Amino acid sequence: MSDSSDQPFLPYAGTSGHSGSMTSRERAVTEDETGITSQRQTLTLNALRDAGTHGLTYKDLCLKFGWHHGQASGVLSVLHKEGQIARLATSRNRCRVYVASGFVNGRKVEAHKANQPKVDEPPTPVAPTGMTAVLLPTWMLKALTNPDETMSDTKTQTVWTTIIEAAQIALREQS
Repeated sequence: MSDSSDQPFLPYAGTSGHSGSMTSRERAVTEDETGITSQRQTLTLNALRDAGTHGLTYKDLCLKFGWHHGQASGVLSVLHKEGQIARLATSRNRCRVYVASGFVNGRKVEAHKANQPKVDEPPTPVAPTGMTAVLLPTWMLKALTNPDETMSDTKTQTVWTTIIEAAQIALREQS
């Protein structure tokens, strides 16, 4: 898929994604390694191409292939995140509609919303004993105190960049 038809898109820490539990992670890794993920992505891309401008919802995929919600929405999310398909800003039967690339036809689309920090979360003061406190968003504090192996490289880089910038500001204010 990503390089050849046998290689699926695996944008979530080298997997197609999971809920965070060990069982869910094991299922994702097994499906990724055995070709189930690649097959599901290929079936979805072909179905979306066949659907043309009408597109499909996750419910349509569930009915067509007998998948449960997580399988259908998961494959749509991965393909959307990877730019292989587009999510229209319209709904059908209270579900977002996805189309294959090339079938947008000028309609409004929604960008993939990766796990972004919530803007309205208040910062949390953090400082080792005897040092100036640095304010960190709650999500960042959680990421530092409870490392999650599924945290993306981009998010990890954002965490450390923010910490370094905050420390530099605190040092300038002290001098």
